[in-house]
Amino acid sequence: MCSFLKDEDLWQEVAKTVRKDKHLAAANKKNPAPVRRRAEVKICEEVCPVLPRLNKDNKRPLTLGDVTSLDRRLAERFRKGKIEAEARLDLHGFTLKEAFVKVRDFILSSYNAKARLVIIVTGKGRMVEDEAGFLHKTGKLRVELPNWLNNPDIRPFILSFTEAVAKDGGGGAFYIYLKKQKK
Repeated sequence: MCSFLKDEDLWQEVAKTVRKDKHLAAANKKNPAPVRRRAEVKICEEVCPVLPRLNKDNKRPLTLGDVTSLDRRLAERFRKGKIEAEARLDLHGFTLKEAFVKVRDFILSSYNAKARLVIIVTGKGRMVEDEAGFLHKTGKLRVELPNWLNNPDIRPFILSFTEAVAKDGGGGAFYIYLKKQKK
């Protein structure tokens, strides 16, 4: 287990990794420009949170309810369900494979039709009791949809997504705000 390092302790750890380079002195005589080296420091993942990985387009992964890519007024209207959806997809009755294909095709066709806000209904899932008597939600489509929206085939077309309000399906539906189509 690793503990949190204070600045001075961290500096001491970094200083231990620095070694003299016999070629560096010769290089400095020929070229007095400073040579910078990166010191490797092992940072404990338990202490420091892992930053989200960027995909090939340097886009941050989409997370539920993250509206930082929208302006303030639009984000508020988006979260409150005050923008009228231009298309709707209901995934009830589909397997995971079928649903993914439907979502991908739906997002691409909506984008090509210049739609901005679409709704995808996944359903909430059922509450099932296990052998120990604990209740668990079973909504596999609902759980997988955020992963699908981060798929490299789909992610470039999406600005944001959030749960729908009750009138549009509540916790069993999602609003997805698409990017403007480039001319």
